[in-house]
Amino acid sequence: MSWLQLFHDEHTALYFILPKFEGNLKDIEHGEAGENVIWELREFAEIIKDVLIPHFREEEKNVYPRAV
Repeated sequence: MSWLQLFHDEHTALYFILPKFEGNLKDIEHGEAGENVIWELREFAEIIKDVLIPHFREEEKNVYPRAV
């Protein structure tokens, strides 16, 4: 798998994660948050910390210089 395909796959994975996060935020906004919302928000925070931030750092280090 090429380095570019790996980054593409990680970006595509966001399409599955973001709707769930948006749903949780709307539930909270409308006072309809279930018992599991806190765990789902913690899960999302872990994804940001463990996946998204390292991904962005890797892009800055590898993708952008190669694109130039």
